[in-house]
Amino acid sequence: MTERLVFDLDHRETFADVPARRIRGLAIPLGATASKAGRVWRFLKDSVKFGTRTPLLAYHDATRPVGLLTLGEWTDRGLEVEFAVSRTAAGNEALQLAHDGVVGLSVGIDVPEGGARLVGEELHVSTATAQEISLTPLPAFSGSRIDSVALSATPQEGIPVMPDCTDIPVAPVTFNLDPAALGAAIAAGLKPAAPPTVDGPVPQPVPNAATTQVAEEAPYRFDGRGGRFGFVADAIASTRGDGEATQRINAFIGTVGETFAVTRANAAALNPTQNRPDLYVPPLRYNRPLAGLISTGTISDATPFTLPKFGAATNLVNPHVEGVEPSLASMNVTSQTITPGVLSGKAEINRELIDQGGSPQADAIVWQEMLAASAEAAEARIADLLDGLTLTPHPITGANAVLVDDLKGILIGLQFKRGGNRYRSLALDGYLYTALINAKDADNRPLLPMINPTNADGSATSSFGAVQIGNAVGVPAWALGSDQSYLMVPESVWQWTSPPQRLTFEIQVKSVFIGFFQYSAEAVIRDDDVLRLTHS
Repeated sequence: MTERLVFDLDHRETFADVPARRIRGLAIPLGATASKAGRVWRFLKDSVKFGTRTPLLAYHDATRPVGLLTLGEWTDRGLEVEFAVSRTAAGNEALQLAHDGVVGLSVGIDVPEGGARLVGEELHVSTATAQEISLTPLPAFSGSRIDSVALSATPQEGIPVMPDCTDIPVAPVTFNLDPAALGAAIAAGLKPAAPPTVDGPVPQPVPNAATTQVAEEAPYRFDGRGGRFGFVADAIASTRGDGEATQRINAFIGTVGETFAVTRANAAALNPTQNRPDLYVPPLRYNRPLAGLISTGTISDATPFTLPKFGAATNLVNPHVEGVEPSLASMNVTSQTITPGVLSGKAEINRELIDQGGSPQADAIVWQEMLAASAEAAEARIADLLDGLTLTPHPITGANAVLVDDLKGILIGLQFKRGGNRYRSLALDGYLYTALINAKDADNRPLLPMINPTNADGSATSSFGAVQIGNAVGVPAWALGSDQSYLMVPESVWQWTSPPQRLTFEIQVKSVFIGFFQYSAEAVIRDDDVLRLTHS
């Protein structure tokens, strides 16, 4: 029997470039584990394969495709993927949300019977198939991320590209007219045609023969009946570069031999300001560094759930004495109850605004802002959880080399904790992060430079997005309070959320209500696995 699993992937950090409409990322880090359905899964190299056609969906909804897999291969980093994003409204929205860090990747994997085997407490997956990958607002698989988002108007093969109106030069349009001549032209259009004049004898009609006269209809009429073209419509089209409309107006005016000038300045009413909804500017989106450093999962309702936890044990293993029965072991198990909370929101939109539509529509704008606010609040709840713990601070004192040596001392000491150093997540507040970036030696050389010389203790990324001391990578976390940095075991700090639920209420005539509803829970499973670092 095939088992379907959905693993959320942490987006960590996004970048934008212009060559093509692409989303790239590390789907499954090599050696990473993920908790799902009460088990710990580890994906071996080359374990996950793709079919001939793997779609990129929005929120695991098969009716909302936004792109197609173009590359999926295993490297020394893990399973790397790349998607071509469709040139649709949904595809544009997906690119923007990925670029802003609002969404990450979530992969739907089928594990066939025999595709995984139990090794210790982990299920090692050797054979699986990725059926689809989705963009979701609350990613959670530690270590995987979106590496880049490419936003561009570069056409893809077979996909037409609409021109950007801002790239079309609009020059003043000049017609050969003057104000008095326009009245004369209109009056000429209202007068009946004069009989033709001919030289010589006037032709006589032929008895019993049909007489047919063909005259080309004037382009404009001013007698209350519609002509082939509208004069005002052609004037507006001319200001926007329509050559045929300009030619018709000049030809019409030229028939009466009069001139006057029409420019954008004296025909402003014919060229109103354009609305560009395709250039809608949303509020700033927030990345979620803390969510990428802990474990995350999903819940479906507000029902409290209990986590059984190891308490203590004695006499599990002792030296054996020949002929003597070992003493009985004792062990006790404790538990921790997690009680989810509920998040909700509500917005009222007048029905007239809903019916006007637009691109994007008002309800879509409101919903995307609700999703962004939900992601920002989820990051802040993790910071509140950590700041609320009763912990013994580990002070880091001094500056420059003294500061770096203090942090190195803490990291070295963790190697000798029972079981070794399991503290792989380092979240830094603004004070400590800045002090580490600016730390210098006696010769004023950076101790943690962007370009790492052989005698440095670590390095900083070129964008100052992280700082590395030995093998510990510190990530700046905007949600942390002042002087509150944390070194954590990622498996001991959790956040569970349900997928955001959109509710639409049409309970009255004048407006429509858009509702937001979501469940969330945060917990630290083992307090000893969180160290608070302070720096003054």
